[in-house]
Amino acid sequence: MRVLALSIILCYTVFANAQNGVNLFNNAVSSALNNSNIAAPSSKSLSLNPASMTYASKVYFSLGAQQSFLINDINQGNADLAYKMKNGNAAGLQLYYYGNKTFNEIKGSFAYAVDLADNTSIGLRLHGLMITSPENDKQYAGTFSLGGQTQLSPQFGVGLVTFNPIGFFRENRSTDLSHNIQLGIGYHPAEYLSLFLSATLDDRHPLSVGGGFAYNVRKKLYLYLSAQANPGVIGIGIGIPFGKGSSIDIAGSQHLQLGFSPAINYTYSSPE
Repeated sequence: MRVLALSIILCYTVFANAQNGVNLFNNAVSSALNNSNIAAPSSKSLSLNPASMTYASKVYFSLGAQQSFLINDINQGNADLAYKMKNGNAAGLQLYYYGNKTFNEIKGSFAYAVDLADNTSIGLRLHGLMITSPENDKQYAGTFSLGGQTQLSPQFGVGLVTFNPIGFFRENRSTDLSHNIQLGIGYHPAEYLSLFLSATLDDRHPLSVGGGFAYNVRKKLYLYLSAQANPGVIGIGIGIPFGKGSSIDIAGSQHLQLGFSPAINYTYSSPE
């Protein structure tokens, strides 16, 4: 019965961009923080917010996977590659997979981010999607995301991301893709502590709110904890840096109805 219920969720969410029920997997850090780190001044949030690419030192690479609810047939994977140019702008590629052999979504994206001023940037991500299901031929769709981020002070920042904004809340949509907007704030009271709060408004689901914090222990171990409402999800994770820009992040999120989802991520960020 549990597998049947999850299969129904999967069928519904594939064209709805994996919202509410199965959180979209960006990387293990974002998974541990329930995607609340939209405003984080860190390259590890660039999968979530394309404007964050300008925080890359030069070359950034990330590869991760998540198994939703410990069910073999619901897998997610994400890879990101970003390159920061000498003028401060950045470009990147992203490849995302969601589903199983029967139902799946593959999304390839190209992103470009521009520094508008000190600690303020905007980013555009172009998406191409291929959706496979047994009832239909393969379906294709294209859309885009817009992201923005600014640090109003060393302690306080704001971030905004919108996916597929054309026709937001219009009844007659040209595709079955959802339209959503995410707003986040970040507060950094100390070098070792960051607090995040975000809200996601989707035209298919009620308002979702999440919050979390990241704590680093002398930059040798990173701890993450978060909670989300509507749906109810608790996230936890650790990050282990290995030097020379490499790190491993391990996360787990507990959906209060559907179960536990483990995730792991490898990240490389070249020295400045």
